Amino acid sequence: MGHHRRFFRCISLLEAVRNIWLGWTWDVYLYRLMSGSLILFALFMVTDPQSIPNTRTGRIVWAVCIALVTFILRNYFFLSTVVVWA
Repeated sequence: MGHHRRFFRCISLLEAVRNIWLGWTWDVYLYRLMSGSLILFALFMVTDPQSIPNTRTGRIVWAVCIALVTFILRNYFFLSTVVVWA
């Protein structure tokens, strides 16, 4: 599985948990996942495989860490372009 898919699955799970926790409707969840910066970042992850670790475990940890940093900065510090920074 590609690192971009791992990242997207992790950020999707975190957003779903937050959505349920806050009692929001699922259209908010879908809106959050359709962010242009999020989609653009996932595409850049596909085209730049040299910036990730070589081992499978390293790639999983890498994707999860980036997703966690993105989630925290986006939802608690309200930075809309954080995906590019992460």
